[in-house]
Amino acid sequence: MAARRARRKWTRPERPAYDRTVFEVLHSLTGQSADAIAKQTWVSPSTIRAWRRGYENGGTRHPQHSTLAAVAAVAGLEFQLVKKGTK
Repeated sequence: MAARRARRKWTRPERPAYDRTVFEVLHSLTGQSADAIAKQTWVSPSTIRAWRRGYENGGTRHPQHSTLAAVAAVAGLEFQLVKKGTK
């Protein structure tokens, strides 16, 4: 019987700008329950709870932009396209 290969360890790509965006959205929703946020959007409460847990604890690694935008709208935030290098 052949020996089993060791599993490759998943490495997280460095995406500081996107990670900062996720943090800003979650920070703006502090104090609101996942159920209250979910009632205002089409995003399920379990998805929001997974974001809050973080990927180290079994949560979401990279939230999809559409779900992030929907939850950000609850907090009064909006995404805009901007040319690189401008603020």
